Amino acid sequence: MNQTLTPVWMNTKRRADSGRRRFLLPVLVGLVLVGLHPPVAASVDGPVTRAELLRQKRLSKMNQRQPAEQGRLEKAMVYIQEEHLLQKIFSMEPVFNFRPKFGLGDDGDRQQVLESGSGLAFGLLWEKKDLAPGVHLTWGGSLSTRLYRLADVRLELQDMLARPGFYSQFHALYWNYPQLDFYGIGTSSREEDQVNYRSENFEFRYGIGQTWANVFTTELAAGYLRTRIGPGTAREHPSIEEVFDEDSAPGMFREPAYYYIRPHIRWDSRDNPGYPCAGTVLDFQATFYQDHTLHRYSFDTYEFEAQQFFPFLQKHRVIALRAKAQLTDVDRNAGQRVPFYMLPYLGGGNSLRGYREFRFFDENYLLFNAEYRWKAWTGLEMALFADYGDVFRRIEDVGLSELRCSYGFGFRFMTGRSVFLRADIAWHEWGRPRVFIKMHKIF
Repeated sequence: MNQTLTPVWMNTKRRADSGRRRFLLPVLVGLVLVGLHPPVAASVDGPVTRAELLRQKRLSKMNQRQPAEQGRLEKAMVYIQEEHLLQKIFSMEPVFNFRPKFGLGDDGDRQQVLESGSGLAFGLLWEKKDLAPGVHLTWGGSLSTRLYRLADVRLELQDMLARPGFYSQFHALYWNYPQLDFYGIGTSSREEDQVNYRSENFEFRYGIGQTWANVFTTELAAGYLRTRIGPGTAREHPSIEEVFDEDSAPGMFREPAYYYIRPHIRWDSRDNPGYPCAGTVLDFQATFYQDHTLHRYSFDTYEFEAQQFFPFLQKHRVIALRAKAQLTDVDRNAGQRVPFYMLPYLGGGNSLRGYREFRFFDENYLLFNAEYRWKAWTGLEMALFADYGDVFRRIEDVGLSELRCSYGFGFRFMTGRSVFLRADIAWHEWGRPRVFIKMHKIF
C-alpha cells in the first residue's frame, strides 16, 4: 500500500484554515443580525439589559404616538364653548333697533299670558330708548309652532317729574291662542274629559310706579280686558262646546268685558333677575275685576309669591325655593261667577311639572317649588327639583295636608345674563315622565 506522506508544514496550514473558518462564521452571522436589528446604544453605566431595551421601546412608541382625533360633534361642542356662540346669539345687541325674541311671554310681566302648551315661539322686537328724554318705546310680536301669536306695544316714561325711580307705562297687548287645554274645574277633574278652546284677547292698561333704593317697587295700574272664546283647533281632542256647558265652564258662551284696578308691591334683591343666584323676592298683587257688560262675572284675586336663593361654592351651586298662592273672592250670593278661562290653574312647565299643561283649574291654588342647581359647564346649568301644590274650591279649604307632588331634573342654557332655554323632565306620583321645553326660566 502506497502511503503518501504529507509534510508537517502542510498539516499545520490546514489546521489554521479550519480554525479561521470556525471563527469567521459566527462573525458573519453576527454582522447580518446587526444589519437587520441595529443595537441600542449602551448606557454609560454598563451593558444594556433586557428591561432597559423594553423601556426604550416604550419611550419610542410614546414619542411616535399621535393625539386622538376629535369627532365632528366633539369639535362642534368645543367650538361653541370656546367661542361663546350661545351667549353671542341670545344676548345680541339690537341691529337698527331690532332684535330677536324667543318665546311668547314676558316673564317680567305677570299679567301677560305665557306660552304654556304653545310649542317653541320666535319673534321680533323693535326697541328705541330715549326716543325723547326718559321715553322708551317697544313693539313687536311672536309666532309659535302651534300658531299661537302675540303682539304688544309698550311706551315707558321714566324718571319723570324730576323724581328718580318714578315711572309710568302704557301697554297694549293682543294674543290669540287657538289650542288651550281644559279638563274641567276642581281637583277631581278627569284626563279623559280633556278638550281645547281658542282664546282671543285684547288688553290695554296704564300704570304708575316708584322704585325705592333699587329693590322695592310700588305700582298702581288700571286697565281694560276683553276676551273672546271659540272652538279649539287641536284635532286630537274635542272642542270645549262638545263636552262642557255654561254651568260646568262659566263664561264659555257669554264673555264679559272688564275694567280693573291693580295695586302691586314688590321687594326684589336678586343679584341678577334674569339668572338669579342669590337674593330674595317678596311680591303681593291684588286685582279687582269689574264686569261692565254682563254684570255677572265680577271678582277679585290676590296673589302672593316669595322666592329665596341660597348660593354656595362661589355661586356654582344654588338652592332655589319658591312659594306661591292665588286666592279668589267672588260674591256667589249675588250670582257672580269667575269665567273658567280666568281661573287660577296648576300643571305644566311653570308650576307642577309632572302634570299636563292647565291640568287643574279652580278658584284658589297653593304651590311650592324647590330646586338644586349647579353649573355643569359654561352656558349649561343642571337642576334637580320637586314641586308641591293643588287647587281648592274655597279659601277655607286651602291647606298643606294633601298636596300633589312632582319631581325630576332639568337642563338650562344661559347667556350669563338670563336663561334662554329650559328643558325639564318630570314625573308625578303615578304618571309617565313629561318633557317641557321653555324659552324662559321657571323663577
